[in-house]
Amino acid sequence: MTADQIRELFNELGGFAIENAKVLEIIKSMREQFLAKNRLSEKQTDLLQKFAKQFNPETVKQRSEWEASWNAEKAELFKKMIGYYKMNPPFYEQLVKTYEANPNMIPPQSVYEKMSGNKFVQAFFRKTSVQSRFQVGDMVKLIRAGILEGYRGSVYGLDTTDPMHIYCNVMEVNVDAKGYCYTLRSIGGKMITVHEIGISKRKVDEKAILGED
Repeated sequence: MTADQIRELFNELGGFAIENAKVLEIIKSMREQFLAKNRLSEKQTDLLQKFAKQFNPETVKQRSEWEASWNAEKAELFKKMIGYYKMNPPFYEQLVKTYEANPNMIPPQSVYEKMSGNKFVQAFFRKTSVQSRFQVGDMVKLIRAGILEGYRGSVYGLDTTDPMHIYCNVMEVNVDAKGYCYTLRSIGGKMITVHEIGISKRKVDEKAILGED
């Protein structure tokens, strides 16, 4: 950035209503350095440009309108998105930490819209917008499509003819970045973690499986 461009930035910032004392002190310090040396470092010019954008009256107006439009519905969606990204690091890792320290924060509009527009977030919300297919206590049957964390691979490695392996009771129903996630205990006593894709949709006749009358 040339000296003339830097000078224009200082003039522009001088016309903005900046009430942040810390920012004003930083700008004053950089201005004094510029007047003395007629130059700034790349990092300083980047910061100066950031301030010019942040405190531009139009930007301030848009931010004010966005904050005024913030409501319980937006806050709830933002909370859910934070939950998704917390399960799916490192994306928005710093924002997640900021939110946990201040749950009442209002994110920048551009960030909120980028998060909500993510196709993976949208898919996650579609999957979890309805009740889970299976509940704690249900008996279910594993199918070949399932990815089983407990086996570090797929259900292909199981003996699918052995009821002790493929018939399980639902112990917990949780949510992760892929949607509903189930903790199962097989008849044989193995603990297995699986998503809905790994469980047959067909209802299991528990009495028939266990050989009860």
